[in-house]
Amino acid sequence: MALLPTGRRWEAVRVPGRLGQAVIARGFARSMGIEVGGWPVICDPAEGTLSFLVPVGTGATWAVPGTVCLSDGPVPVPAPTVDGPCMAEGQPVADSTARCDLPVPHWPQPPLVALAGDVVLTDPVLLAQGLQSAAAQPDATTARGAGRG
Repeated sequence: MALLPTGRRWEAVRVPGRLGQAVIARGFARSMGIEVGGWPVICDPAEGTLSFLVPVGTGATWAVPGTVCLSDGPVPVPAPTVDGPCMAEGQPVADSTARCDLPVPHWPQPPLVALAGDVVLTDPVLLAQGLQSAAAQPDATTARGAGRG
């Protein structure tokens, strides 16, 4: 675990775990590869939150109720793993049955590195649309096991 500064290479949109899990499970951003873990997501079970890593500058215009964009200050970041610790073998990340009970911060969707060497970040426009759509669904706040990574 390391405390890494936001606002240099990325920012983090922190969302309630149930809402973030609903976005992942529904695959609102399938065109960006979220169904195969294309967006880096950190789960903090102690806080009950998911944090999506987004490009620098996102916080200047971020306005999704119930969420916050962390643009300045440290964020606890676990070491990335090659295999997602919260997935059954062969199970896509967006599968709603892929739950994790790890009691420490972890990556339900670890970061991927593009061919150019940059970390693939979450598209903030698609994330905002997914969060707003998920928030409008009644089961986004009552899903079984939601809030876990």
